[in-house]
Amino acid sequence: MDARRQGFFSQILEYSPLPGEMTIWKRHKLPIKAAEAVVYERLIDYAEELLLTFWPQLRGKTVSFGHLLEMGLPEDEPAFDPYS
Repeated sequence: MDARRQGFFSQILEYSPLPGEMTIWKRHKLPIKAAEAVVYERLIDYAEELLLTFWPQLRGKTVSFGHLLEMGLPEDEPAFDPYS
């Protein structure tokens, strides 16, 4: 799907879904996206624990991703969506 959307194969391959394939994809799309979000959150927790375990001096210098989002983005920065 990503290759098709980005046009990666646009010069050499045209993808046509099989009959019923998109129906199946639509049925599973939301649960897949939800699972991706959970995995992403767990990876962030894992990375934070690794950093604070091996570099405890960073503890006072950390900030949550949510807090950074609350602070807002500079006008010239595009919005970051980890799930896109």
